[in-house]
Amino acid sequence: MVKSHQKRTLGFRVAACFTLLVLLASCGTKLQYLGQAFASDSKAQSLSVGEDVLKIFSIRTEAESSKTPITVFYVGGSGCTSLSVYLAPYFLGAVSGLEVFSLDKTGVSKGDLGLSCSVDFWNKYTYDEILRRNLLALEAIRTQRPDSQIMLVGTSEGGPIVIDMAAQAQDIVKVAVIGAGGMTQRKELELLFERRGGLPQFQAIAARIDADPNNTAAFELGYPHTYWSSVLDRDPSRSLKTLRMPVLLVIGANDDNVPVSSARFAHSILPNSRLIEWPNANHVFEAQTGNQRPAVLAAVTAFLTE
Repeated sequence: MVKSHQKRTLGFRVAACFTLLVLLASCGTKLQYLGQAFASDSKAQSLSVGEDVLKIFSIRTEAESSKTPITVFYVGGSGCTSLSVYLAPYFLGAVSGLEVFSLDKTGVSKGDLGLSCSVDFWNKYTYDEILRRNLLALEAIRTQRPDSQIMLVGTSEGGPIVIDMAAQAQDIVKVAVIGAGGMTQRKELELLFERRGGLPQFQAIAARIDADPNNTAAFELGYPHTYWSSVLDRDPSRSLKTLRMPVLLVIGANDDNVPVSSARFAHSILPNSRLIEWPNANHVFEAQTGNQRPAVLAAVTAFLTE
């Protein structure tokens, strides 16, 4: 009986530590964005498409006067941090030649750090809904820029989204995927929990989600069942196999949220891809030598503009 209790306690600690690592990485990044956002010059527009109201933020990095900026549509990571806070700081390393557009998620207020998400946000926070709204926003930007060649950049959760977007809009010129891969989330989480000795705990979490997939009030690892059931078995490889445009994959060599093997798998099935494993960096590209995100974005910019 004592051994059983100890085993359950150890399992809880493993799962709790994994959740804490995810949250700390997220919160630390948000605090960095808050400090940088005061210098942000992002612009906002609101577009109505049917019953959808699309809040789109944009920034423009410096470009040579003789060159037209490249149009980039960006899909960010998970959570409810407003793009008004992090879009410009995130692209600080994109040193030249980009005009970046990105859609704020439903139920997110301007200036929101994402430390507490609204009920409206949670109720509509599913993979299919995020993908649907971003496709609408992409089409709206394409209408505004009919002569532009559009490129996609996705970070973390946004990685699989831009992969699916590129598969459905084959006129996309290039795609950059940062901190994401080609495996299902279920497989990725199994690998991550197994690495920490907590695979049975993840299996218990997944079983609860599978048994009650439509519950918006039940949360696991910081997100409701409805979110997890929409992403756990989504298979990016189906769309990856259809892409013919150049794709850049960038992942931290010490990524603690996405297994590096998932990015390697995506690279192995993409016919026209490059993979950069950023040395000593974690999911948000923190390394012992400091945050590598500006250098990562400089590499992404070089890929997009070459």
